[in-house]
Amino acid sequence: MTCSKAYATAAFQFAQTHKTLPSWLSLIEQLEKLHHQSFKNPSLKKEAILQLICSEIKLDPHQEKWLSLIIKQRHLYLLGRIGSAFHEHYRKAHNITVVKVITAHPLNTRQQTSIHKKIAGSKKETIQPLFVVKPEIVGGIQLEYNGKLFDHSFAQILNQLRITHQE
Repeated sequence: MTCSKAYATAAFQFAQTHKTLPSWLSLIEQLEKLHHQSFKNPSLKKEAILQLICSEIKLDPHQEKWLSLIIKQRHLYLLGRIGSAFHEHYRKAHNITVVKVITAHPLNTRQQTSIHKKIAGSKKETIQPLFVVKPEIVGGIQLEYNGKLFDHSFAQILNQLRITHQE
């Protein structure tokens, strides 16, 4: 198990056991957004880093102890990976599947809601869409689900036409 997964697993198991998952989820999301330049300063004392974080994020004593360990080991640079691993635990525990929805242009809220409803209606698990913009697909849509790519993009159609025309 990697270091970041170990931190995430410990936090997730603690949160589940003590029924404090919402506050831990909130903490993880706040820590993922925290990119303070002083964290990279090796001469900054560990206590000062913790105080800096505590001034921006409210921590309970257990969260503070967990974060102190990360700071003590100088593993703050792992916060992004810790967050990803924590979210992975959360999705697995709550039977949530991420479906990556790739479009050439940003979708408005109505379009996102419509796509989410269509995808969610066809699956037994809870679907969490992740909307990604890739202009290179030209138009249409790609869906990434459980390691499979369903490509209904204009780029794919044009590529198929090109291959058919060459034969």
